[in-house]
Amino acid sequence: MRKSFLLKVLGACLGALAWALPAVALPALAWEELPPLPTPLHGYVFGEHNGALFVAGGVTDAGGNVLVPNKRIFILEAGADGWAEAGNLAPPPSAIAVSCQDALLIIGGPTGNEALNEVLRLAWDGKTLASSPLPIAARYLPEACSPIGAAAIGNRVYAAALLQSTGLGRRHVVWSLNLNDLAKGWEVLLNDVEMAWQRLAPRANPDMRAYALVAQ
Repeated sequence: MRKSFLLKVLGACLGALAWALPAVALPALAWEELPPLPTPLHGYVFGEHNGALFVAGGVTDAGGNVLVPNKRIFILEAGADGWAEAGNLAPPPSAIAVSCQDALLIIGGPTGNEALNEVLRLAWDGKTLASSPLPIAARYLPEACSPIGAAAIGNRVYAAALLQSTGLGRRHVVWSLNLNDLAKGWEVLLNDVEMAWQRLAPRANPDMRAYALVAQ
């Protein structure tokens, strides 16, 4: 009885304290329209690095169900009035761009009916966009997959995907790359069949295969 009474008193005190605390006003979000791309595109790779926004690849609708691949990279620097060309690159659609330390990594993506496991590295110094190959162990994911989610935390990049596995159903995989030890390559953090995961709620569209990985 005494324990129950003390819990009730403690709960009442905490409730009163929470009620008395002033509400914290979050800053209002304001959306700003960016300059239009030089060419209407869809399916492109979008990323941010060193204070600039990048758009690479994608396709242009030429009419009559004809899609023209875009091999140019467009860059929008802070305060600029419009996008500028920064080089040529045609990453596959649905690839993921991750800003990390001194480079922008473009990971995976499909090409035709196949998925890629290649990882590209770009660096922007404010004037020039340079592409430099990663060590072999870091240049390729352990397995090809698409779509894929990726994010960077500190000196590590994390990538997650859902793969089809013969006889085991679908597998959830999570890989990690130490940017300070690229020669070590990608480490496997998770490789588990879907049946081992607990589904908390049914998905609105069970056929969706797009994933997002966010770092906070």
